[in-house]
Amino acid sequence: MISRSRFRLALLLGAVMLLGGLGAALLAAPAQADVPAVEATVPFSAGLCEGTTNSDPRATGGAISDLTRVFGQRLTDYNAGGSVPLYGNSGGQGGAPSCGLRYVEGDGNVLEWMYCTDFASEYCTAVAGTGEVTQRGKKVGSLEDLDGNARLSEEQELAINFIVHHDLELTAPMPNGGVATTASNDTTNTRTARQYLVWCVSDRAAIAGPFGGWCDDNVGTDGKRILDLIPAEPKLSLEPAPSGVRMGDTARLTLSTNLFRQSITLATGGPVDTVELCDPTEGTIDGSRLVVDGDDGHDHVDVDLCVTSGAAGEAQVAASAEPVGPDTVSWVQSPGTADITCQVYAYTVRGEAHRIATSARFDVTATGGFRVVKEIAGDGASSVPADAEFTVEFAAGDAAPVELEVPLDEAGSVVSGLPAGASVTMSEVDLPQVVGVTWSEPSFVVDGVEQGPTATFMIVDDATTQVVLTNTAHPEVVPVDGGADEPQESTPVDDDTSEGGPVETRELVTDTAQDDEQVRALPVTGAGAAVVVSAVVAVLLLLGGATLLVACRRRRATA
Repeated sequence: MISRSRFRLALLLGAVMLLGGLGAALLAAPAQADVPAVEATVPFSAGLCEGTTNSDPRATGGAISDLTRVFGQRLTDYNAGGSVPLYGNSGGQGGAPSCGLRYVEGDGNVLEWMYCTDFASEYCTAVAGTGEVTQRGKKVGSLEDLDGNARLSEEQELAINFIVHHDLELTAPMPNGGVATTASNDTTNTRTARQYLVWCVSDRAAIAGPFGGWCDDNVGTDGKRILDLIPAEPKLSLEPAPSGVRMGDTARLTLSTNLFRQSITLATGGPVDTVELCDPTEGTIDGSRLVVDGDDGHDHVDVDLCVTSGAAGEAQVAASAEPVGPDTVSWVQSPGTADITCQVYAYTVRGEAHRIATSARFDVTATGGFRVVKEIAGDGASSVPADAEFTVEFAAGDAAPVELEVPLDEAGSVVSGLPAGASVTMSEVDLPQVVGVTWSEPSFVVDGVEQGPTATFMIVDDATTQVVLTNTAHPEVVPVDGGADEPQESTPVDDDTSEGGPVETRELVTDTAQDDEQVRALPVTGAGAAVVVSAVVAVLLLLGGATLLVACRRRRATA
């Protein structure tokens, strides 16, 4: 029988041995290894890394026809939490960068391009028929995780970390015949450009020559241009839009950040249709990827996001990013052999632990609208020209009155985006002046219900109220006031009759030809003519009398 004291001592010794074993196991474990939750017992296909390759690694035609297959030593390394190199940049064996597989707790299998930092060292990523890593036909050992990169300073590690995490626009294509304009994981060419940017930081002297100026322009001396983009305290915040955003309106959300030239992921919820930069010069949005322009990560900027919503409800916009830091990159390397020195590869580390995020919510209120169609009735309708302009004035809710032009056609005028439930009052103003036409009082019909000379109705959610405005046109009546300038009616009279009977025309003999011509020129027609003739005859008689008197005096003088 074991005494109580001995039992306690045994428990203590056992605990010490257990802790010692665990400590030794932890110290022996790779720095970044995550062991799969479920061990893989049979070979499997890992799939492809991001982007395209010049050839298909799943159909190489070589001894290992499918380079994405995890088998043999590859399967052993995978189950141990190690990184497994699958295929090179072009899709075949070897080459930098290399597509690698590893298991990451919380994310599962992660496929990612691994970029090398040692320009002169060998790739050590080929695979033998047994699944072991080889170089020049020699087994060089499986990739092992390192605690940092001994050849690099902290600043160099940080700059490389940024380069492999974020797509970068190049100042010019690579000088050795490169065609890529960006450094990214998209294609063999863009990955080659990214690999050279890494070497611009890690092995500048080795690639100097034609790459010296290119490196200066893209990463700066010792990577300073890249380091300037990395903020000490990353910032990402969204200010929500003001309340009262109406369906169909554009809401402006302010994003404050010091994360420049790197991916900011946008996500939306609710009735959001589109998210765009209000000022396109401040960056770019490609799908869900926002990149804000800037060069100094020590200062933040505010950019406005224009958000549209086609329905009512609570709208959400979220932004997230994974800023780089000392712990967002890991390093792996094959131990190599006595005569083979292998590359050190940068393997990025992503996950919730490195993500910063922000979000904003705002309410989108329902909206509706109305359509006003003009109709002309009455006997004078044909006199109204087709291009006549009509105007109505309306007020929605507490808003100030607004004038709306209504054409004389079937389409009419449409107003949308008014808040649902708002009361609208409407009347007609400034009827057009049409020659020969007078107007009677207008008549409004709203959704088939007659309302009279003014209209009042409610805006309905997601609906368009139909308003018909009818004007009646009447022919204009011109009054007669009997003034001197107005034409007077007269009664026709026979040419040869008057109140005094027939008028005779007599030829009067005078001693002047002029008088004779005047008499002959006078027409004799109707009663009016008789008056004129009588006046003329009286004048001539006076003249004749005067002539006879003169003649008598002459005779007396002669006698």
